This record gives sequence, structure tokens and C-alpha cells, in this order.
Amino acid sequence: MQDRRHIYPNWRDRKAICSWLTGFTCRWRIRTLTRLRALSDAYRRVISVIRQPHGWLDLFVANGHVYPNVDQLKGISRYLQPKELYRNLGNGRFAEISGRVAGDLSTPRPSRGAAFEDYDNDGDIDVLVVNANSRPSLYRNDGGNRKAWIGFRLIGASSNRDAIGARVEIDAGGRTQVGEVRSGGSYLSHNDMRVHFGVGSTQHVDRVRIRWPNGKTETLGGMKTGQYVTIREGDAR
Repeated sequence: MQDRRHIYPNWRDRKAICSWLTGFTCRWRIRTLTRLRALSDAYRRVISVIRQPHGWLDLFVANGHVYPNVDQLKGISRYLQPKELYRNLGNGRFAEISGRVAGDLSTPRPSRGAAFEDYDNDGDIDVLVVNANSRPSLYRNDGGNRKAWIGFRLIGASSNRDAIGARVEIDAGGRTQVGEVRSGGSYLSHNDMRVHFGVGSTQHVDRVRIRWPNGKTETLGGMKTGQYVTIREGDAR
């Protein structure tokens, strides 16, 4: 049997994980985390991001072993595993806060995919986790909208109707943030295609710039926060 240590990296070595996933030598930055989708040897970790009200991206990890009989092997791992939530401290570091969150986030389950959407349209991102051979878990975010936010639904014209691949850039509160319209997300999951931004205490967005999938760009003036804005391709210049 081939020694699998030569296939997979040391999972505690963050730079090694990044290099193994991407094929490049990586610096461990927030931008890299958004691309992590790791399946280790019989152990699935669905790593996704959640945007905080002030714009920093947190990490949500849905765990679950893929072999139900792994519990028979003592000291290896467990089939049912808890989920993890890491808060972005804004300085390139994350703090594990799963135990401080109410609900059954720490309840071990055979989790697989995780979908992110503001399903109740209150301005914060909720999470739906798919569990193998079990009911899904819905985590409603209560309180994540206490600070200002804004979201955009894009409709393409000459570009594809869902505007997949469009890039949205906003200027608010002295900061510039960038989001993209994506059709996929976590394992076998589909996220809200609206582009959501947290802008802290800012009540006004100074500028919105959209680069559509066909390469054309449009710029919109200021608008109030606390709303979802629908923009059709060609409506602005």
C-alpha cells in the first residue's frame, strides 16, 4: 500500500495546504481562504466564507467523515463531527468562536454542503447545512444586520441573464470592497447570487462600479444602505 503521507500535506501546515490545493507557493492571506475546498483522505471539510457587517470575511466549516464505519477504528476520527466558525479579527488572524454561538452548531453531524443566503431578507447571511442521511440544519442569523449593509441583484442583458461572473465594486466609509456574482459555492450547494456587503456604521455608499461578464463597465452614484438594489445591465453608465 502506498504511503499516503506522500500524497497529502501536513494539515496543520497552512502554507502546505494552500500549495497542495492550488499548485502554487502561497502566502496565507484572507484572499486565499475564499478558495479553499479541501477533501482529505476520508475526511471532508467544507470551508466557506461569511461577510461580516463591517466587511471582513469570516470562515464557516462544515465537517463530517465520509465513512460511517470509521467509529470502529479507535483514535482515528469520528463520523459525526461538529461545525466550526472562525471570526475574522481584521488583522490576518481568525478566532474560533463556535462555542460562543447559540444553537446546535457544536452538535456533531455528518455534514456535507453549506449554502449561504439571506433567506428572510433582513440584511444578514443565513446558513443551510446539508447532512448525510439526515435532515438539513438551518441557521438563521439574528443580529447580523445591526450594522449597515447593502446588497445587489444583477440582471444581464447582452451578458448572461444571471450576470454570473460580474464584478461589483463599492466605495463606502473610506473603504473599497469587491464582490462577484457566482453560481456555485460549497460542495453540491448553491449560494444566494445577490452580492452582499457589510459597511459598518456607514449609511451611504458613495459609488458603485459594475464590470459585466462581457467586459463592459457601468458606474452608479451614491445610494442608501439597508436595501437590496436590482440593477439591469445598461441602466447606468
